Amino acid sequence: MRKKLMNMILVFVACGIYTNVSFGNVVRYEELIKPGGPGLAYGETIRIIGNVSDFKIKGESIDKWVTLNQITTKYKIDTGKEKEVLGKVDSETGDWEIVLEPLPLSSLISLTFKIDGRLSDAGAQLLVLNVLIDKKFDEMVAKFFNETKGKPAILDEPLIAFLQEVKQIAENKKPVYFQQKITPSAKTVILSAEEKTSIRSIVNMKEKVRDIADEVNDSNIIQSTMAPHEVFEFLKLMDSEEVPISVQEIQSKYKNYLKQKTNLSKYVDTFVKNYLIATSAIIAQVSQEITAEFSMSSEMIASSTTQDIQKYAGVDVGAVYAPRLNEFRKFFIVSIYYGAVDDKPLEGKGVWEYCRNRFSFSIGWDAGDLSNNTKSDIDGTSAYVAEIGYRLNKYFRIGAGRIFYRSKADGDIKRDTAYSLSVDLMGFKALQGLVAKQ
Repeated sequence: MRKKLMNMILVFVACGIYTNVSFGNVVRYEELIKPGGPGLAYGETIRIIGNVSDFKIKGESIDKWVTLNQITTKYKIDTGKEKEVLGKVDSETGDWEIVLEPLPLSSLISLTFKIDGRLSDAGAQLLVLNVLIDKKFDEMVAKFFNETKGKPAILDEPLIAFLQEVKQIAENKKPVYFQQKITPSAKTVILSAEEKTSIRSIVNMKEKVRDIADEVNDSNIIQSTMAPHEVFEFLKLMDSEEVPISVQEIQSKYKNYLKQKTNLSKYVDTFVKNYLIATSAIIAQVSQEITAEFSMSSEMIASSTTQDIQKYAGVDVGAVYAPRLNEFRKFFIVSIYYGAVDDKPLEGKGVWEYCRNRFSFSIGWDAGDLSNNTKSDIDGTSAYVAEIGYRLNKYFRIGAGRIFYRSKADGDIKRDTAYSLSVDLMGFKALQGLVAKQ
């Protein structure tokens, strides 16, 4: 009964030492790509999780510009065949997840992450803002009016040329991984009535600002040199029910002007309408191309070696030699450490860390005789060992301590000095693989 109880305890300890495996198979991308980042636990499904903000190009996160549509991962283990996995994406939050199949022990894995996306709404708004405040945009508007001044009607050619220049400014304002070369079309472009309205709205925004400024005729409230987006934000503020105290006086004057100036309300309405149409037109032009053609050309690559997760104990199989008994015995040994240790003993961490990672208290139970000693004093397999173990490297351990056994001669419990050499059970697969490659 005592023997069965001891075996049950040892089996329980052996089964429980890797309990943190179930928690070790989730890895964050931002941690994985760090120098000396975590290895990937072997033998279980791996979940790599992250957010679009984790992807950076030239140190800048792309989440300000990109809405993530799809993520794929190509990975190769050692020199094996490359595999591709399609991940899950939450377009609203930018969160993503890649699931890899169980990985073999002690193998090098190369991971390539490729994302596909489109220009985000926030990126589109920022892009429009950058276009409207660009000095070249003002020059284009002035040039357009000079070239079309006095003509009975604005022809399509000037409108098309203007739109082409707006798109080029927008391209130059985008991050490099979004930029596309804009070349004039060789085909004859026919604009729809809606497109003509949109382009004219872009052109006329500056003129509508001047109309409002001239009508108010108060530089403390609005100026003709203000950019369209500044006027738009100003008008939104003036229309707000709650404004800061510092702006209340200006709002009061503006509302008085609305009552006194008969054309001001009409100019304001026309400007707001033109502004909304114009900004939507710019966004539609650049977004349409990106949605159709954009694919992340920069691939985020990380390499890692699959490894055992940190553990508090190790299970070995090995041989125990008892000099006085002059026999070898097969033993299963559980080595218990003082705190969690890495699978491979750490070097250069100081005396305490060195000892903590290499020395253990080990207990084990007999699995049978190896020396064919017909005169053995050990009764069956009723032997146990308690010793101090020392890890030579990732797989092998030596130990010295006491072997406890029931004597055949008189049935008493006896003890003798014993030495052991063992190998980590989790290393068998790796060792078999090394042998197979020879």
